[in-house]
Amino acid sequence: FFRNKSTPLFVPEFTSSLSVSVAGCSSGEALESAGCSLLLRLGSASLQHSQTELNCSGVSCTLSLSNPPWDSWLRVVVESSQVNRTVTFRIGSNYTGLTADDDITKLLGKSSVSNATATGNGSAPAPPPPLASPCVWSVPVLYEELDVLSLRYTPVNSSNVSVTETHPTLLTYPLPPQATGGTLNLQLTLNSVSNSEKVLMLKLIPCVFCSSDCGNASVVSVVPEVSVSACVDDCGPYGECRLLRSYTYLYSACVCWKGWGCTDGSTAQSYARQLTATMLLTLSNLFFLPAIVVATRRSYITEAFVYLFTMFFSTFYHACDQPGAAVLCIMDYDALQYCDFLGSICSIWVTILCMARLGDTAKYTLFLLGALLIAMSMQLDRKGLWNLLGPILCAILLMVTSWVYRGVRRRHCYPPSWRRWVFFLLPGALCALIGVCLYVFAETESNYYYTHSLWHILVAGCVVFLLPPKEKDRKALGWSQGFSWSWSKDELYTVT
Repeated sequence: FFRNKSTPLFVPEFTSSLSVSVAGCSSGEALESAGCSLLLRLGSASLQHSQTELNCSGVSCTLSLSNPPWDSWLRVVVESSQVNRTVTFRIGSNYTGLTADDDITKLLGKSSVSNATATGNGSAPAPPPPLASPCVWSVPVLYEELDVLSLRYTPVNSSNVSVTETHPTLLTYPLPPQATGGTLNLQLTLNSVSNSEKVLMLKLIPCVFCSSDCGNASVVSVVPEVSVSACVDDCGPYGECRLLRSYTYLYSACVCWKGWGCTDGSTAQSYARQLTATMLLTLSNLFFLPAIVVATRRSYITEAFVYLFTMFFSTFYHACDQPGAAVLCIMDYDALQYCDFLGSICSIWVTILCMARLGDTAKYTLFLLGALLIAMSMQLDRKGLWNLLGPILCAILLMVTSWVYRGVRRRHCYPPSWRRWVFFLLPGALCALIGVCLYVFAETESNYYYTHSLWHILVAGCVVFLLPPKEKDRKALGWSQGFSWSWSKDELYTVT
């Protein structure tokens, strides 16, 4: 005997109704063998939602449920009110699949456990089989990530999808979390060789659901083209699609030359102006070539590689940062911007430390420490003013301290040559001061392309003036003569 008996029941996809039947109920007593009293419950397997109940009396009963939740488990519970009695019965389930005439809300799978009806008599169904016929044709879809917030969907078998009047066709387009916030673009192309009138019904929900009424034509071929883009129509010819990052969130928005719809081109830049801005901002970085040559000839190899790094990433960052058609991106925009900002600050840092004439150990230690701190500050606030002024002021403080120490020891002004001051240090300091003032105070969005190009030229030019002459005890590759490898006779031995 039992008080209650439960079993899980799985609801497959595309199920429009579910019925659970109890048949052949018997309590085992001769007088009551004709029937028994049971309570049939149907509901969520987690018991977190409401359940549907039905009092069964007699030999059989059926509990029906419309629009059950898809791809989920339901709990079927049978309870007996008879104490110390053995009750036997058979239980079965029956599924009904969706058809073309079913309401579209059944596709959402959000229906609760409700709409239960009971019938007093009925035959016991067989154990729950899967849906016998494909009342809904489901076409698997693959997606490809093209760029940030950019996806392209393709049906697995073919670009053509067959739609009939008897069976709806379901195309499910998964949306990964990293693409949330983009724009869904849908285009359907209808292909058919029949001349009869064709009516295609398209229903957009979290999936695309199609059915057709094509007269005498039994099958219609449809080519669905679905994609996700960051902005609508890439903001058109008078706008620019930009990505905005706030903490861990990524947004996309159109920046228009004028107005809100990016349709007003009265203030838009011409292609010639866009190309001029791109050429100025990229080619002005070639002024780092003299700095690289001077650093190499004076045996400052580490500094030369820093200048090369800055020139390369600044060139391609500004080629990728331009609005309109004159754009070239060799890698992710965010990575290009980070490397450009990091290289610019590190170039200033290593140049001023090189002017301080520190020992090799102290200089390269400060090189590495400064690069790590600058990289951290760039990640925290890439466009912060103190990310530029902080390393400059710290490096100048170290340089002045070193120069004062050398001057006190030698009892003479350092650097000692007036020519060094007049022809190199003062012009270099003037170029650097003008460049910083342009960068901080004069640069606006309207004059960006020529003020920032001038900033590139001034920073690269001041490096040529400010780099100190080659040290007398330094070899061609930059190593001082006091650094050498040597082995004593006592250190050479053989292990046996």
